[in-house]
Amino acid sequence: MADKVTFGDVHRLLTRFDFVQVPVEGKHVLFEHKSSNTLVAFRPHRTTERVDPMTLAAVRKTLVDNGFLEREAFPEALQEARAGRKTKDKRK
Repeated sequence: MADKVTFGDVHRLLTRFDFVQVPVEGKHVLFEHKSSNTLVAFRPHRTTERVDPMTLAAVRKTLVDNGFLEREAFPEALQEARAGRKTKDKRK
């Protein structure tokens, strides 16, 4: 599954749970969920760049461990995020 997941998909997934991308200095992309004090950091990615399995596992662990969703619900939530791609993104 991870070989088909883009950083844009991960961004949409995090946004669904009210994470907001916050500006930071340096070479990182940071998403924050203020009310739960949860942070997720990534190296910079292009929106259409595929994420590696470790990155995807870290996102899943963060969402599950912080109570945003059950482990079994992650694949469906990810699929919904992937379904939100623009038509142009689907061709890549």
